[in-house]
Amino acid sequence: MKDLFANNSVKLRSLLSVAALFLSGAAATFAYNLYNDASIAYDKAFETISIIQILLILFIGLNLYKLMKEDEFSGGLLSMIREDYCEGDIIFNTISDGIAMVDMKGKIKMANAGFCSILNVQKPDIINKNIYDLYAGMDSEYDGRALALLVIETLESKREHRHKEKVYIKNNESRYLSISTYIMKSQRKKNMGVLCVAHDFTEKKKIEQQMTQVEKLALAGQLAAELAHEIKNPICSIKGLVQIMGKKHGMENGYHYTVVMSEIDRISALLKDFLSLTHARSFYEEISIAEVFSDIMPVLERQAESKSIDIRMEVDDDLPFVLADREHLKQVIINIVHNAIDAVKKDGKIDIYIQKHRDQDKIRLEFKDNGPGIKEEHLHRIFDPFFTTKQDGSGLGLVISKRIVEKHGGKLLAYNNPEGGASFVVELPDSGRLERENRDFMVS
Repeated sequence: MKDLFANNSVKLRSLLSVAALFLSGAAATFAYNLYNDASIAYDKAFETISIIQILLILFIGLNLYKLMKEDEFSGGLLSMIREDYCEGDIIFNTISDGIAMVDMKGKIKMANAGFCSILNVQKPDIINKNIYDLYAGMDSEYDGRALALLVIETLESKREHRHKEKVYIKNNESRYLSISTYIMKSQRKKNMGVLCVAHDFTEKKKIEQQMTQVEKLALAGQLAAELAHEIKNPICSIKGLVQIMGKKHGMENGYHYTVVMSEIDRISALLKDFLSLTHARSFYEEISIAEVFSDIMPVLERQAESKSIDIRMEVDDDLPFVLADREHLKQVIINIVHNAIDAVKKDGKIDIYIQKHRDQDKIRLEFKDNGPGIKEEHLHRIFDPFFTTKQDGSGLGLVISKRIVEKHGGKLLAYNNPEGGASFVVELPDSGRLERENRDFMVS
């Protein structure tokens, strides 16, 4: 009731004033009549006053009822406005882009969660704070200064910016921003402030980088075709002539002859790798991973024995078949194991685990060695074309392996082990999963 009187004080005061006026008039009339003419029937006067009081009570009650209904409507209206504001605030803070509004004096009037995340601050720390003070308080090497600086430039020059690209570091990862600023104007075209919108397009940038990687591979394929046509035949001719000269002059066991033949063989191997990138044709069939390993393990074990390296295998029972090209899969395994043999020191070990992931319908091949591991600065480049740390490497072995695995619908990963050494992991879908996916595709 107290709130009712507080919210409708003017109306209630008017109502009470009228009531008081009626009561005062009735009381004054009754007293006057009694004073001037005592013979007046007391009952008749009392009846008159009672009727007036009843009418007055009805009048007050009716108006109180109207006031209460108005108060209920006003409360509901305020509640609706409050709910709409809360919903708008939720939407404002849900938008992933960073949005902030700054008045012409530089005071930050509004900022959503995305804007605070970019600046790495809490919302209460910047609301109603001056953008100039915020900029001055930032470290000179802090990347968020670029965002604040663009807002300040717009405030001072009255010139808007569109899609200015800036890079900043968040959680040790490069993030890419597209920043736009807009001058807000009133209906009378008066400048009211600056609206800043910062869009994070990091994912788009990653896709562009992946496309660049694809273009590099396509270029490598074109170079492979050209090199194959231009070099393959002359190399064969050179090798044949050198062999003839070696036999004729008895140089077959000489040092220089051996070096020349070795270099010719290296060029031939490089050409073969190039051709694998461009002309690799696959013949897919259901095969057993265990059988593929049994075909090539004797050769790999003999190579490992020359460095006293122990190769151990653990194979799960009841492995499903995979739909794959047998020869290409052998090439992947040989490339990975050869790299491990080259990396592991004498008396080292290489562990191979072949496992079935029943919950994910795929087979996992893990090649784990106890060598020195992969340098951190090289870890993100080992699948780049022509990148190699070997003196006689072509930089295409892992590129070809990764391409083969991806053509089989799988993944090739590499990482360093916490206890030392490196691991390469090949994940391949089993043939049952591929069959289900193809059936679902045909149905859709």
